[in-house]
Amino acid sequence: QPILLGLPVVAPNSPPSPPLLLSSSAPSPCTNCVLIGNKIFMRAMQNRNIPHASALATLMAISVLVPMGVAMYWKKRQDLRDKRRLETQTARLVATGTRGDCA
Repeated sequence: QPILLGLPVVAPNSPPSPPLLLSSSAPSPCTNCVLIGNKIFMRAMQNRNIPHASALATLMAISVLVPMGVAMYWKKRQDLRDKRRLETQTARLVATGTRGDCA
């Protein structure tokens, strides 16, 4: 296939070819996968609509980063709750004089 500006020139009814990789150290595990980033790139280059592609990329980044932030907040909150529970249990054991020895 001829290549124009890094994009393959394809006939309108031909099946899509896999995207060109600029550098790849390992073969792709999936040969007919469609990656959302590649779709955004192809759409931006075909339509010359960079602001739309930028908005889509921003939405994609937010959709990944917001759940990660919520999960980190939830985990930290759970860790603080567990720490307080452990401190109260330890304070109770110290107050009663129990050493926790098995024998």
